Amino acid sequence: MSVLDLIGNTPLMSIGKIYFKMEMMNLSGSIKDRIAKAMILDFIQKHKDYKRYTIVEATSGNTGISVAMVCASLGLRCKIYAPICTSNLKIKMMKAYGADVATVHDTISECIDCAKSWGDGRFHKYLDQFNNNVNIRAQTDMAREARFQYNEAIYNTHWDRNYHSPDAIVAGVGTGGTIMGLHKIFPDAKIFMIQVPDSEHIEGICDGVKLSLIPRKLQLNTINVTFAQAMLTAKWLAEKHGIHCGISSGANYYASTKVQRMFKKILTVFPDSGDRYL
Repeated sequence: MSVLDLIGNTPLMSIGKIYFKMEMMNLSGSIKDRIAKAMILDFIQKHKDYKRYTIVEATSGNTGISVAMVCASLGLRCKIYAPICTSNLKIKMMKAYGADVATVHDTISECIDCAKSWGDGRFHKYLDQFNNNVNIRAQTDMAREARFQYNEAIYNTHWDRNYHSPDAIVAGVGTGGTIMGLHKIFPDAKIFMIQVPDSEHIEGICDGVKLSLIPRKLQLNTINVTFAQAMLTAKWLAEKHGIHCGISSGANYYASTKVQRMFKKILTVFPDSGDRYL
């Protein structure tokens, strides 16, 4: 058994009629474990000489931790570019897994440019989470788990052709992979994307990168969430429900409470734990 076998199969929990996939319970503590594992294994399957490569990624934090963890488990080198504003604890976690981390740029876009051009190009693999369709495939697996759990929790039945769906899906968008994965499994649910004010920032949400994984024709509704609202909600979840989740999880739950005024059953995700924001 490999440590990578511990990624996935996270529980589905609920508070009232708001259901959330506890992705914070993945091996390194975030939903990004799924895409890091999927993208790196996809690369390995296509390159017999994969041990000669350095895995490279640009990230605002969580993906970097996940990539470093997966690379460590497979004996691969990795280089991570993260913006200066990335939390110190996230940087420490990447380095703890053996990653070479560079934090010399202000924006994720600058980090992406560096990741693309790093090294001689021959033996470096840029994963490109923002455009890699394997990202969607990994998140579709997450959503498939959620479908099984949702039907079992609500209707006490396993999945069949007449599966049930939540009325709405709520998620913050970093790459767009989570929303697309959920949409593929729950195509009839309304989609609500979190929007953060231009003057504020929530790590992992609205990094300013073009969302290439989300087709323009897909109808997205938006819910505005401020940093303070997300932070206070995360604090409330910890103090009142014992769920020590991250700020983006707080944003997802806060937005879900607003959507609940229009829809009865809401599905969202808690992408990471609160430990890395202390």
